[in-house]
Amino acid sequence: IVSALRRHEPSGLTFIQSDAAISGGSSGGPMLDANGNVIGISVSTSAVPGAQNLNNFIPINDALRALKITMTEEVGGR
Repeated sequence: IVSALRRHEPSGLTFIQSDAAISGGSSGGPMLDANGNVIGISVSTSAVPGAQNLNNFIPINDALRALKITMTEEVGGR
């Protein structure tokens, strides 16, 4: 469940905030949409006393751009 979009003012980056359960050491794990498409990459979590963890994801397009990865459509679905 996406609970918010957050903008980190010093860097100008946008993060997807979710309450998805993420174990420690899982940074880099995918956030998937209902169709199984990767829409974000896990980057941080913050524990709030008395509440569930809030987890932040980098939107996949921002991650691909930062890594200089260009997606191309594959012929034949593979």
